[in-house]
This record gives sequence, C-alpha cells and structure tokens, in this order.
Amino acid sequence: MAEVLAIADDLTGALEVGALFAESGVANVVTTRSTLDRDPSTADFPVCVVDLESRHLAAEDAAKKVGDVATELRQAGGRGLYKKTDSTLRGPIGAELNAIMAAWPDRSLVFVPAYPRLGRVVRGGRLFIGGRPLENTDFSHDPLQPVYSGWLREI
Repeated sequence: MAEVLAIADDLTGALEVGALFAESGVANVVTTRSTLDRDPSTADFPVCVVDLESRHLAAEDAAKKVGDVATELRQAGGRGLYKKTDSTLRGPIGAELNAIMAAWPDRSLVFVPAYPRLGRVVRGGRLFIGGRPLENTDFSHDPLQPVYSGWLREI
C-alpha cells in the first residue's frame, strides 16, 4: 500500500485530489476500494487516492468503510492519511472523521473544509460561501444531502 492514502467520498473529489498531487509533482493513483483490495500495483505509488463513494451512505456505513481503510493503512505502515470531504459539508463527515481518529488514536486530526478559490472560507468556526453562512445558501436545499448548519463543531 502507498505511504500516503487520500480517501474521498466521491469520484469527483478523488480525481480533484489526484490532480492536485500530480500538479505538485507527486505521482499518485486514483482507485476504488474494490480495486485497492485486488490490485497490488497501487503500492507502486507514493500516494493512493481511494474513492469510497461514502457521501450518501448512512453514517455508520460510511464510518465502517473509512475506518476499515484507515486501519488497513495503519497496519501496513502507512505514514499519512488525508480525508477529502465535500467543501460544503455534505455527507456523514463527523462519522468518517471519528472512524479515522479511532484507527489512528495517537495522531492529531486537522479538519479544514475551506476552498477559498470557490469563495468557501471558515471564520470563527463557521463555513461561509460567498460571504453567507452555509445554512443560508442553496446547499441547505440539496435534494440528496441538505446542510442545515455551517458550524464545524456540530459536525
């Protein structure tokens, strides 16, 4: 397994992370959990980006998927884990972050959901989009994953 694993909650996020690593000159592979299980060639890259398709899962199912991969990385001697979340806080993010912390209890977790290029910034522990609190944007009406609060501590 790669030294660093990036876990994404959807394919778009996985490809975005892979492109950012590549742009920085870091070789990486983007794959799915089922491929990671079967494909030893993912170990040939310093960074492996895994799409877990967990955004629309129930919190306990998403936590299990993320926790299993985080534990596998730790047991394989991996050095680092990056969890790509939706920059508008959609999905079972809290459950996924708790699963990572359970797998790596001796490490600190830093959660930074900002994406300034898209006008998404955190001020005072609250996510703003285009200068408005997240819960006052169209993301609060998302048909699949509405967001009711931009306060990070609530995650």
